[in-house]
Amino acid sequence: MFCDAAVDNSRRRFVACSTGVAAALLPKTLMFKDNLLRDELVGLDFIEAMPTIANELVMPEMVEYTEPLAGVFEPEILDYPKTPTGVFEPEILSSTKPTRKTHRIVSKTKSKIKTKIAQRSKAKKAIASKKKSYSRKRVLASRGERKIQLRNLHTGEKIKATYWEDGKYIPETMRDVAHFLRDHRTGDKHRIDAGLMDILHDLQLRIGSRKEFHIISGYRSPKTNKMLNSRSGGVAKRSLHMRGRAIDIRLPGTNLSNLRKAALSMRAGGVGYYPQANFVHVDTGRFRTWG
Repeated sequence: MFCDAAVDNSRRRFVACSTGVAAALLPKTLMFKDNLLRDELVGLDFIEAMPTIANELVMPEMVEYTEPLAGVFEPEILDYPKTPTGVFEPEILSSTKPTRKTHRIVSKTKSKIKTKIAQRSKAKKAIASKKKSYSRKRVLASRGERKIQLRNLHTGEKIKATYWEDGKYIPETMRDVAHFLRDHRTGDKHRIDAGLMDILHDLQLRIGSRKEFHIISGYRSPKTNKMLNSRSGGVAKRSLHMRGRAIDIRLPGTNLSNLRKAALSMRAGGVGYYPQANFVHVDTGRFRTWG
């Protein structure tokens, strides 16, 4: 008799038996027909060793038992804690006493910051002082009159005149300025923007110079501007010189870079820097810089 064990989904176990092969280690809960062998059958060898009992055994095709097989291990589902015990979790240690090196680094950094703050404060005070001085001169000048001093390097002509008085521009002087700043190549004239004269007047106040401006270029006719544009890439096709709104200057006794800085600080219009040709371009257009 041979017995095969099978387990179904509902955890009920069955033993199917067939004759001719021995059965061993059967549990005591096996139920046979005619109530034979109710005692435990433990340690049985082959059926051939017990002929008298084997002939009387009546085995069913399927024997059902309800108790679990002895010695069968059924693992349990263990509910582990979220954090396993015994695991080393490093802590962030904070030192309450910084080292001497740290003290030195901190003190040097603080010293540098203080020095930079002091330098910036000093620079701001100097700028504010200059602005205050310039503003005072500007206000005083605006109460009376505004003057200009110019020299045309191409014609050798000079002009020194009051162009603004009693809150308005003087038309006669502005006509003289238009003639003075004419295109020396063609002789063409154009009305000059009065704001251009204000820029020159304010530059002299800001720098503190009483010398005359040297004029390199004032008004340019379209013909002259086209010719210069073909010779040099530094001449714009739509230059403000053709509209009487730009002038190229230098100021004797004043470094060219300082003249440029003064013009930039005013932010009154465009500022071009041409150190090789030794002049600064200023105009009444939007504020922009180049060179």
